[in-house]
Amino acid sequence: MRCRSILSVAFVLATSGLLVVAQRAAGQAAGREQDGQAIRAAANGYVEALGRGNSQELATFWTADGDVVDEFGQSHPASELIAQVAPVADGQTRPQVKMHESQIRFLSDDVAIEDGTSEVVAPDGRAQARGRFSAIWVKRDGRWQLASLREARITPTDQPARLADLSWLVGQWTAASGETKLEVSARWNVSETFLLRDLKVTRGDALVYQGSQRVGWDPLTRKLKAWTFDSDGGYGEGTWTKDGENWVVRSSGVLPDGQQMLTTTVITPDGPDHFKLTTTRAQSAAGIEDRTQIEFTRSKTIE
Repeated sequence: MRCRSILSVAFVLATSGLLVVAQRAAGQAAGREQDGQAIRAAANGYVEALGRGNSQELATFWTADGDVVDEFGQSHPASELIAQVAPVADGQTRPQVKMHESQIRFLSDDVAIEDGTSEVVAPDGRAQARGRFSAIWVKRDGRWQLASLREARITPTDQPARLADLSWLVGQWTAASGETKLEVSARWNVSETFLLRDLKVTRGDALVYQGSQRVGWDPLTRKLKAWTFDSDGGYGEGTWTKDGENWVVRSSGVLPDGQQMLTTTVITPDGPDHFKLTTTRAQSAAGIEDRTQIEFTRSKTIE
């Protein structure tokens, strides 16, 4: 009888423990479901803020030390990339980022990983790029924030279509002003996602300037951008905007001696084999501004 009583007590204790465990598991599952919904809501809010180009709002979705690893494996502080996001101008229509299926795994109560796919869709509905992403979310002060984001492209983008308006620049071009001669050679990279330009300026037999430039689509700012490097150590970057038949290039750069330069260049096509280049330079440190205009002629076509 005593043995039966002991067994009964043990059974009650054991089943009570199982009930507690089951109740805890049920409570944890409910909490995880709520957290999963909160993460998806935060992700949707982030995409909407990105579409509006609201950098201040975007910053609230990130931890202070958050980072982004792009498709090339390069790591960037999220704060620096967000600072480059420009607001949408009146009447401007930007490509949209759309997120599709994703899965959320919880590493702890305060850390989760979201893996999924996304695409960039043009205003006309064309898918411009598709990729995978892996986001690390952390819960701080009751709110889920991004701590890290990894991106990888899974299908070729139709970037060449976005760069198609620059295809007329492919080839070799020359211009002259007195004893100064300018030569520009432009070609596509293998995948036609960048226009590669080599620049050279000579005066008589002396080499005055030599540099290289890469023009392509920046998926973060959603603009055509150019990155320029010269052989003496100067560098710069700029945005290309089409204005009617003209291209307007607004650039900022650093000269080899450390001085900063702002440049606005207007490229005006004149038939298939000529274009006019008008450049206004402002040297911020010295407050000097100058304006030049020169005409280029195609000297050779590159297939």
